[in-house]
Parts: sequence; C-alpha cells; structure tokens
Amino acid sequence: LYIDIATPATWVTDARVEMIDIDLDVVRLRDGSVAVLDEDEFEDHRVRFSYPDWLVDRARTTAAELVLKLEAGNEPFRLTPQRWLEQV
Repeated sequence: LYIDIATPATWVTDARVEMIDIDLDVVRLRDGSVAVLDEDEFEDHRVRFSYPDWLVDRARTTAAELVLKLEAGNEPFRLTPQRWLEQV
C-alpha cells in the first residue's frame, strides 16, 4: 500500500480535479512494516518553496495518523474509491 500525502483534491471544472503532492509518502510493505518515505525531499522542498507552517504541520500530522492506522491494520481508504467513482 502506497499513500501520497497531498493537498485536498478540488474540482476546478466538471472534468478537472487539482491537487498538489506534498512529497511525503506512507507505505505498508509486504512484510507488514510501515514507513514514511521522502522526508528528506519534504524538508528540502519545505525550505526551497517556503511551505507555510500550516501546510507542514498538516502534512506531518496526516502522515503520522496514517502510520498509526496502518500499524493497527486499519485500511484508511476502504470506501473512498467507490465514493469518488460515483462523482464521475
């Protein structure tokens, strides 16, 4: 399982959704271990692109919450795909 941390998706038009990848990724590997990837890239981009503090805090909080859910065996997106498919 591979999860990109990104800004919330927003509909720009009836046919276009936009979001921004915030670099951090949370993965659950085949052996069941869970990790946060690309923290170095996130830190580099945080400085280079002047990410606002609220965005940094939210990205880190989201990653930490996902780690806890995956470690507990909770699939965070079990119902999400169907909900999105119903909108298109």
